Amino acid sequence: MKEEHSKNEKDDKSIVEDFSARRKHLEKNLEHLRLNLSKDKKTQKAENSRIMIQNVNLLQEINDLTRQLHRLELDMKTETHRM
Repeated sequence: MKEEHSKNEKDDKSIVEDFSARRKHLEKNLEHLRLNLSKDKKTQKAENSRIMIQNVNLLQEINDLTRQLHRLELDMKTETHRM
């Protein structure tokens, strides 16, 4: 009976140790995943900001070119009316 009781205690201890080791491993994994997520969010935010700035610059260039086109069209109309 004592041997069986001792064996059960060893088994219980082994189970607890295994559980603790697995828990520790999963907690490290979780910490690593959270760190990666945080890095990815920062990278994505920087990329989105870069794209937004680029879009603003391109829109300004489009507007400038559109104004220039309108001026040239007006100049052409003025020139054709003078002739």
